[in-house]
Amino acid sequence: MDEVETWYEAKSGTFWEQVLKDHKRMESFKGKMGEAVKIARENNARFEIISEKAIPESIKQWLTKKGIPFREEARATPPPQTGPMKYSAD
Repeated sequence: MDEVETWYEAKSGTFWEQVLKDHKRMESFKGKMGEAVKIARENNARFEIISEKAIPESIKQWLTKKGIPFREEARATPPPQTGPMKYSAD
């Protein structure tokens, strides 16, 4: 059985908020994602977006319409430091 390679585009931080506020950035994002899907398909690969923040509903709808898979994976927050910080002399 042949496995299909998956190419990823990761989004984090305030990316979605910035894109929603700026029409030119939104159009640039859409163009780049369309091109990425095209290149992936030409190379028999799958393309997927991974976001550490919630993807706005309007963008989810656009991705779904274009057949671009996506998933939201919140990055785990490290536990708080419970004692004094220890530094190494290295």
